Order: sequence, then C-alpha cells, then structure tokens
Amino acid sequence: MRILCKKGLRGLEPYDDAAAETLKRFKVGESCWVEVKKARNPKFHRMYFALLNLTYENQDRYTNFEHFRKAVQMAAGHVDEFITLDGELVLQPKSIAFDQLDELGFQVVFSETMKVCAKILGDLDLHDLEMEVMRAV
Repeated sequence: MRILCKKGLRGLEPYDDAAAETLKRFKVGESCWVEVKKARNPKFHRMYFALLNLTYENQDRYTNFEHFRKAVQMAAGHVDEFITLDGELVLQPKSIAFDQLDELGFQVVFSETMKVCAKILGDLDLHDLEMEVMRAV
C-alpha cells in the first residue's frame, strides 16, 4: 500500500483523510517500509486537465475525451514504443499518474502538451493559452 504524506513540524504526516485512515492500522512502535519520493504539485496536475478539457471542448474531431487525451499525449511524445511480434512499431501513451511520473518529467509533458493544444486551437499563442488555463483552474 502507498499513501501520500507531507512534511510537518513533527515529521511526516498523512496528506489526507485516506492516508490518515491507513496509518491508523499501525500500532505505536510498529515498523513499516516507506518509499519517499517528491510528489508532484497537484495544482499543475489540475492545470494539465484544465488544458485538455479546454482544448477538447473547442475541437470537433473526437467525441470521447479519453481517446482525445491519449491522442494528445502521443502527439506530445509521452509514449512507450514497442515492436509487435509481426515487427510493427506500436506507440502507447505513458501514464501521467502521480506515482509514475515525477515533477520534472511532468513539466516536460505539460510543456509539450501546451504546444500540441495550442496547435489544435489554431496556433494559439502559448502565453494566451496558459492564461486561459490558469483562469479555468
């Protein structure tokens, strides 16, 4: 099991109610393994989805958001490449889940996604698009 924690004055603390409930299962003095990674900024994650939603609502090619999201990820280069048994190159979108992509990697994905979305929206200025996304968040 994995939980999200934050650093408080007394050390690591549960980030939310779900994490607190998980920690309650352990008795005082009981040991457990903890994996420490710097979590991504949730604000940027919200901005990413605001960007995708804004772009999705202003395009008419896709009628399914998940298909659109994956197509944008692929256009942004956030993909795994593999060769099928027939020798065909296949691209598959990588995950953007918090535990799969660190903050630095996510910043690259966000930047490339901004470029793709700006193009979809008619070569919109990146700064203007970023301002619109920030208003949506």
